[in-house]
Amino acid sequence: MLRNYKIIIINGPPGVGKSTTAELLTQSSQNSVCIRGDDIKHWIVNRNSEELTKGLTYINGGTCCRNYVKAGYELIIFEYVFTKKVDVERFIENCGMKESCFLFTLIAPLSIIKQREALRPNRKRLGKAIDIAYDEIINNKSDLGTFIDTEFLSPQEVCELIHMKCFPKA
Repeated sequence: MLRNYKIIIINGPPGVGKSTTAELLTQSSQNSVCIRGDDIKHWIVNRNSEELTKGLTYINGGTCCRNYVKAGYELIIFEYVFTKKVDVERFIENCGMKESCFLFTLIAPLSIIKQREALRPNRKRLGKAIDIAYDEIINNKSDLGTFIDTEFLSPQEVCELIHMKCFPKA
């Protein structure tokens, strides 16, 4: 039998604070794991055929989360960019744990996100990819869980909001 567990999906455009938030959240549990979608995305070395399955980061991310739940982890954080409902559905379908999944989308004004992204060390600049992800997320807001505006919140305050939603006091 599976113990009590939570899978928290941290979504948002590049540079909004997903990685920082995910790292802080994992510290709130003794048995936690943080899965970065970017790491999974980089498993693919070459892709030269349009016939190959698309959305593998969501599919594999969900599968990884399911495996960590089965292994007994209490808190699994998955952070990546989900821009539309089909992304969320692919993840949930492969996770198989819909009732214990919480989706949070971090957002801030685009200008703030671009400033933050420009300050990230050792990262390739994403340029227009930020604009595209931001626009898609805003256009699909109703399908992307609970939105948290991070403009005036510290990463710790963002974590506290998420923690209150996922672990309400009885």
